Amino acid sequence: MEWQQRWDRSGEKGRFTYGILSQVTRSRCLFNSFDVQAVSNHGLSPQYLRRFNLRSCRCGEDERDDIHHHIFSCPLLGHLRRRIRPWDQILKVLSHPLLREEMRLILRTVYLNERSLFQEL
Repeated sequence: MEWQQRWDRSGEKGRFTYGILSQVTRSRCLFNSFDVQAVSNHGLSPQYLRRFNLRSCRCGEDERDDIHHHIFSCPLLGHLRRRIRPWDQILKVLSHPLLREEMRLILRTVYLNERSLFQEL
């Protein structure tokens, strides 16, 4: 399939997503904005915002400061993590309804509490 070949050969863009979803399929479609952010690593995360010299996470625990930092390990959001474990794969989280809802709650909390979670650079 030409689409799969182009996905396999594409350069730097999309490599994070390719690491999670390497196979092209018409049956998989992500509509929720939090789900899309989890597989693309783009969104309101200090790592992404730092590209524009904007913010970093107040926890100071993880150099990555990416979306997965918030989903899996940020201690400031630990009280929201009931089922998600640091060793879980994002595809497992997206595939399991309870884990997916927990992830969405975590990312929604990040958006609603941006000022208290992120510090200016």
